[in-house]
Amino acid sequence: MNMKAAASRLGLQLAVLKRAKNADCPAFKESGVVDAAELKQWIADHPEVKTGDPHAAELMRIRIEREKDRARQERVAADTAEGKTIDKTLVRQLITRCILHMKTPLLAMPQKLSQRLSIMTDVIEIEQLLMAEARAIISDTQFDYGFLPCPACGAKVI
Repeated sequence: MNMKAAASRLGLQLAVLKRAKNADCPAFKESGVVDAAELKQWIADHPEVKTGDPHAAELMRIRIEREKDRARQERVAADTAEGKTIDKTLVRQLITRCILHMKTPLLAMPQKLSQRLSIMTDVIEIEQLLMAEARAIISDTQFDYGFLPCPACGAKVI
C-alpha cells in the first residue's frame, strides 16, 4: 500500500510516515510500497519519529524508570505497614560489627603471607593464594552478635 493508505490504516499523520522514511525505516519498499506491519513495529521502537522530538526515546525511558521507582516505593511502604521489613538500623549495626570483626585479620593477611609471597613469581598463584586466605578469614569469622528475625516466618536471618 502507499503512504496515505498506510497512514490511514495505522491512524497516523502523513508527516509521521515521512519522518520515518527520512529516518531510513526499512518498511518503505521500492516504488512507494509500504509494509504497514513492519512500519508499525518500527515506529513503536522509534517513538521520536512519532513526536518529531529526537529526545522522545530518552524521555520515555526516564518516564518508565520513574514509574518503576514509584511502584517500588509503594511496595516498600506496603511491606513496612504490614511489618514485613527488617529495620535498616539493626542491619547496619550487625554488618558493621561483622566487618570490624574481620578487619584485623584481613589487614594482617599480607604480613602473615609476606614470606610466601616474596618467593612467588606467578601473578595467578599470588592471586589464588590471597583469595583463598581471604575466603578462609571470612568463613572462619564467628558471628555471634545476635540475629534478626525474618518478617515473614520469624526464622533467624542474620
